[in-house]
Amino acid sequence: MSEPSPVPLPAAPGPLRPVAGFGAAASVLIALVAAVNLALSWSVWHTLGVVRNYATRKAVAADLAAADRLTSTLTILAAGLLVLAGVVFLLWLWHARLNAEALSPVRHRRARGWVIGAWFCPGVNLRFPH
Repeated sequence: MSEPSPVPLPAAPGPLRPVAGFGAAASVLIALVAAVNLALSWSVWHTLGVVRNYATRKAVAADLAAADRLTSTLTILAAGLLVLAGVVFLLWLWHARLNAEALSPVRHRRARGWVIGAWFCPGVNLRFPH
């Protein structure tokens, strides 16, 4: 019976990329998205109330326009913050993967592109065996 081959010592880690800044920025942006979405929810309920008041002649068209402007503004702000938070989160995730590759002596099971690609094809993770 042959002796098992010795486990190779891990190579010195490659250059590590800082991830703390991206992580903190992503956390703050995600919290802002949540806060703006709460404000947007309130705005939609407010707009509904203004529409009901308009139907019963307790509000005028200017009230409808103001409520609609507020809801539209918050919708655009929420969408913009969501996209920005997503981009910053993916940057953080990408740098974390590069650090994992630099620190790990073994090859990763999935290619580097799956770090981002998996977010755009969510059903694929159910097909890949663990």
